[in-house]
Amino acid sequence: SDKGTPPAPIGCIANGKTRRTVAYQKRLAAFKKLQIALADRIRSACLPVICREVRKLGIYFFVNTLDHRRGEAVYNTTFAINPEGRIFGKYDKIHATFETGNRLGRHYSVFDTAHGRFGNLICADRNYPETSRILALSGARLHIINFYGFWGEGKNDVMLKQRARENGVFIMFVHPRETVICSPEGRVIAGSSIWENTLVRNIDLAQSGGRQNLTFTIPEGLVKTFRG
Repeated sequence: SDKGTPPAPIGCIANGKTRRTVAYQKRLAAFKKLQIALADRIRSACLPVICREVRKLGIYFFVNTLDHRRGEAVYNTTFAINPEGRIFGKYDKIHATFETGNRLGRHYSVFDTAHGRFGNLICADRNYPETSRILALSGARLHIINFYGFWGEGKNDVMLKQRARENGVFIMFVHPRETVICSPEGRVIAGSSIWENTLVRNIDLAQSGGRQNLTFTIPEGLVKTFRG
């Protein structure tokens, strides 16, 4: 070949894809099939049970799981369930670019409840200041963060306290092994340990929302409001 033409990479096949790429695509297709099956099972078998239990308890409940919609679209989603056991809203994780097989959410969500307006974020959403700012300016006094990543030993405390203080809101961080609640002043006011599965704390949402007058323009359609 000409000196200016680089040699074909080792492992190339006729259509220009490497064997490694083809193998990855096969693994991805298999994973996607399992993911969709799991999401469908959650929708048909798990969520109805959760809704019945929520109705018995008469509480608001935010559960994070997979949600399969049209075609192969699967989202990392939090379902909001009201005291009647009805799913009245949802939030799809926006910052999910690293999650294999999951689609990205297109809007933030706030939820009007009998106790006030709540907001929800999922996992990596908490990393970005604008996420909590958007919820706060949309009137959410309590931000619930569903999380399945790293936890323990104060690993999340600094970020959580910052999000609470810079927006003047309560932050509730919920992980299967840990729960942390921060006040609008940016203080940790309650937390669970690895041997505790339940955390109970009274909060006054009237103390929240003191910094919602900060200048920030929210594009139309970026936030959806659900009433439960």
